[in-house]
Amino acid sequence: MISIRKASRDEPKEVLSKAIECYVSAFSRVRVNMAAAGNSIDVLRQQGELRLGERFSGSCNVYLAETEDKEVVGIAVWKPPMEVEDTTGTREGSGAGEAERKILQLLPSEVSTWWQEEFVPKHKELFESSFGEQEKSAWHLAMLCVHADYQGKGIARKLTTPAMQQATSQGRSMTLDTPSPDLVSMYERFGFQLRGQADFHVPPSMDFTVYAMLCPLKK
Repeated sequence: MISIRKASRDEPKEVLSKAIECYVSAFSRVRVNMAAAGNSIDVLRQQGELRLGERFSGSCNVYLAETEDKEVVGIAVWKPPMEVEDTTGTREGSGAGEAERKILQLLPSEVSTWWQEEFVPKHKELFESSFGEQEKSAWHLAMLCVHADYQGKGIARKLTTPAMQQATSQGRSMTLDTPSPDLVSMYERFGFQLRGQADFHVPPSMDFTVYAMLCPLKK
């Protein structure tokens, strides 16, 4: 049986370690994520450690899917609306900026340059054109991953349901982006709508598309 719970700000290191292994299991099978890690499992694991570490302790809402043995088999990370985080000036906050700087240092120089000079500005443009002012007031699904051994069992829907119910009760819309065309149809079943897309090229030889999706405020 799989249970869903909201993670606390002071989770034991053991829980974070299990979450990192879930992250690696899920994203090591995604070509885009591996390319953004320089096709290195070690770098992917370090990325997971940095990203999950700051999100567990930061302002994000983190939900975990766990087995009866307390193994972490799924993770959902929701960033709060920008308008309630305007003291930092960014959706992630200063801690996340430091995490991203460390992640860039792990990458091959051509991938690091691509990330800073192409992906970040083009991704920002995609969000602005797709969501407009709604981006500032929306909850954003920053990460959703399910352990490879547990995919196809409805865990993704279970992980997203609590936060989506919360956002709806607050009268807020929700946003996300995904590089997987297969996941677009899944998110549409969850209530999201495709609002925009942008093409990217990761050096040396990988092309992919990012899809921006919005679950509008239900009136």
